[in-house]
Amino acid sequence: MEKRFISRWVIGSFLAMVCFLVAALVLKGVGLLPPGSGSSTQTGSDVLVTSASAISNTGEVTLFNRSIGRQIWQKQTPVNDLTPVSANGLVFVVAENPWGSSPDRTDTLEALSLASGQQIWSWSWHMHMTTENPPIISNGVIYLSESTLPNNVSSSPAPNSEYQGFVIALQASDGQQLWKDSLAGELSPPTIAADGTVYVSNGTVVLALSSNDGHQRWQYAPHPTDSLSYYAQPLPQRESYVIVAQEQQVYLILRYVDGGHWSADLVALNNQNGQGEWRYQTHTEMSTDPFLLFKGVIYLTYDMFPGDSFLVALNAANGSVFWTYRQAGQYSQSQPLIVDDVLYMSENATQSKETSDVVALHISDGSVVHRYGFPNGTGVGAPVVSQNTLYLGVNAATSSGKSTITVATFDLETGREIWSSKLSQQFAGLTVIVSQGQVYAYSPWDYTPDTLVVFQAGNGQQEWAYPTTGWIYHVVTDVG
Repeated sequence: MEKRFISRWVIGSFLAMVCFLVAALVLKGVGLLPPGSGSSTQTGSDVLVTSASAISNTGEVTLFNRSIGRQIWQKQTPVNDLTPVSANGLVFVVAENPWGSSPDRTDTLEALSLASGQQIWSWSWHMHMTTENPPIISNGVIYLSESTLPNNVSSSPAPNSEYQGFVIALQASDGQQLWKDSLAGELSPPTIAADGTVYVSNGTVVLALSSNDGHQRWQYAPHPTDSLSYYAQPLPQRESYVIVAQEQQVYLILRYVDGGHWSADLVALNNQNGQGEWRYQTHTEMSTDPFLLFKGVIYLTYDMFPGDSFLVALNAANGSVFWTYRQAGQYSQSQPLIVDDVLYMSENATQSKETSDVVALHISDGSVVHRYGFPNGTGVGAPVVSQNTLYLGVNAATSSGKSTITVATFDLETGREIWSSKLSQQFAGLTVIVSQGQVYAYSPWDYTPDTLVVFQAGNGQQEWAYPTTGWIYHVVTDVG
């Protein structure tokens, strides 16, 4: 069996057993029909799906008409599981050749026409025993930071000194190379600040580069006992903004050994010179999702395994604590969501006798506004809020001891359930997206045939579905 296939199976099973992730699979008994193929005039709000086949060992980028699910075009390419980027009539994806388990391959950034799916330009680089980072686009320029190992290295991870990386800026319209920097180490995804600074970590230092020509503005070297590795978490962090920049400061996570176990701290740097300004210590490992920065406040979640979860609201300027929310016997799986000055956060039970739910907090003081739960819910996914409604993927236990996966909706004010739709399931995580009156549900960690199902947001009636022969990586709505 192909190594890539095995690794996804291991990750999927691990996440389900350890993290109590909710899941969805083929959706039995709901009359799934594949959307018809053919040409169509774009409406300006189509749906882009990247997926892979477990049968033919290929990948696809597919554009659908959002109203009826009709396929507009499909591009066969060994696409990677990175979120596609769409801008100015182009779609950018990373493709692997050969795809899958080969330690030596050429990876390619492909720019596809949004109108037809045809390749407009491409840019390739050599990869050996390393994982790709996602492309980032800003002001018509696309940035890549990638790393590779020497061909004589047979395993990864390797010592950071063995890695060689680069950061490159390409004109998004035609792929013209604007500049390229060679950097030693295993590089993080780039972060592009509003002032035109490119931030990247090479595992040893944080570098601030000019977006005009790539020259180095400054670098920050933490204490030798601190680690900048962003691959150390149990969930993939490639698409997380591991470095966050806003106004006068840059924020990043440092990991270190604290009393025999790993801990993670949040550190703020001055964006002009890279000097450390403050550090918040958690004395434990943080949640796997990035922290949330909103209106000058940082909302940071971390968990004490086995034990309690914490959410702290920090003054982004100086790191002081505004308030702390503590929930016993729960852990937070997803990044907090803020809508109309209310913060929503999923809380998953660490014991089967407890119920998982979503808690809503006042961002002013952390007091509880409401709780939203599903009967016998053993796990909940990331909350989504739209039109005074909470949308949630729920893993619920039945009286027979089996579990069901449900897309459930709740009235924000009363907590009353509006509608729910049961799905069949395997061990994987359910992603729910709400866009323009539609709900999209799929399982991005599935290692067997996955299906994208689209419901009416108001009543849960199924509108269309897209079954695959493998798994779905990402669904991007409202492209065009």
